[in-house]
Amino acid sequence: MTLLGIITIFVVVANISLGLFVLLKGVRRKVNIYFFFLSFVVSAWVGSSYYSNISSDCQLALITGRAAFVSASLIVPLFIYFVLHFPKEKKVPIKKNFILSVLPIFFCCLSLTSLVFKESVQNAIGGLNGSVYGSWYPFYCMYILLYFFIGFYYFFQTYKSALPIEKLKLRYVIAGFAISAIGGVFTNLIWPLFISSLDVRPSLFGPLCTIFMTAGMSYAILRYRLLDIKLAFRKGFVHFIALLIILFLYIYLLIIFQRLLIEQYAWQEQTATIILVLIIVTSVEPLRRVLVTMIDRVFYARKKSAQEEAHKLRIVLSSSVQFDQLIKKVILLLADFLEVQDIQFIWLNKRNGKLENYYKEDKRIELEPTDSVFQYLREHLGVLITEEIPYRADEEENGEKQLLLDAEATLQKLGVSMVLPIGEKGELIGAFTFGRKKKNEAYTSDNVEYLSRLQFQMTNAIANALLYKQAVERIGTRH
Repeated sequence: MTLLGIITIFVVVANISLGLFVLLKGVRRKVNIYFFFLSFVVSAWVGSSYYSNISSDCQLALITGRAAFVSASLIVPLFIYFVLHFPKEKKVPIKKNFILSVLPIFFCCLSLTSLVFKESVQNAIGGLNGSVYGSWYPFYCMYILLYFFIGFYYFFQTYKSALPIEKLKLRYVIAGFAISAIGGVFTNLIWPLFISSLDVRPSLFGPLCTIFMTAGMSYAILRYRLLDIKLAFRKGFVHFIALLIILFLYIYLLIIFQRLLIEQYAWQEQTATIILVLIIVTSVEPLRRVLVTMIDRVFYARKKSAQEEAHKLRIVLSSSVQFDQLIKKVILLLADFLEVQDIQFIWLNKRNGKLENYYKEDKRIELEPTDSVFQYLREHLGVLITEEIPYRADEEENGEKQLLLDAEATLQKLGVSMVLPIGEKGELIGAFTFGRKKKNEAYTSDNVEYLSRLQFQMTNAIANALLYKQAVERIGTRH
């Protein structure tokens, strides 16, 4: 098998694997289902395009060529349906569904005839198959471009109205889809339509650009819990995946360069291959070092500081007995690490049964026992991010869903972006509330993991300090 074949298999497996992963993490969510079908059809397009170009069997090349056109016809409507439901579930009117479905069905049927894709003929240069297109091919191109335009129009409309955390996620997702779409459109639509006389066959490489879609989605899931998918990758696995994706792009460019030397400048294939191998051998190790450094900075530089900050916080928790001092020190450490200005501690005041500010000079927060936020925190000890509540609500039943949505409205009104409960299930001591970050960035999975790991220790330390405070107060009242 050729290097290009191995890369094609990798791209197909990467797309299907991500699609399956997303589906299994949310089988009841439409956006997850649409992304799975989109990934599956994209993989079918990548595989069928490859075989239609390299197969020595003309009949097989014809079948896979038409399969590639059918797959591409389905990619664009699935892309639109995914965008319409991303990142939040939306109800799409039946009329819009019908309108969006008419052209895809028409062009799927048309792709099976000779009106779009007539036949495959053996190309003498490089042993690749050249494509002969039918009279409807320009209309097919217009259909693909129109649907991509509609999809990205909806994408940018969603981006404009998105919350800061959603915008951060959308940037990576939109960038991945955009690069994939531009690569596929140029190499598989524009080039054959206007530059068909050239010997270089870019349609071999266009489908491989879909790896950018996979990379964008994977990064957003890994770093920002896209679609509320929580991941915990080992450092070595992140290195392996990231290096594999970036090295694929490097080798991909070298293969294009090799083909240009052979087909455009009539170099001997053996000479071009030797030069390609020499370039890879001499540059792969320096490139690996640079990439590992970059990956560590992006994924793990913050995690190293998180370990140091966690150590500082553990020292404070184990050494501070005075309740007031403990709370102030914890707030200072959390504010410094998370880069948040507004952190408050609300505690359960046993005298009136309310959750309220411990420090009276803070922005006023007062929650009755009947309040949705109070009820939710009492029964759920996990870190609650306000902007992620709609995703959590989609997975819950009616009663719990409504409780979450009511809690979201309350937290937004109070200007709270994240809540860390302190206590045990059913026995709430209080909670730390967090405003927006200084640079208006999103709370990441690293932040949540950091708080979750220290939550138990904070609960014990704060509970003990509170008991000590109450004991001192009782002794004082007796005297």
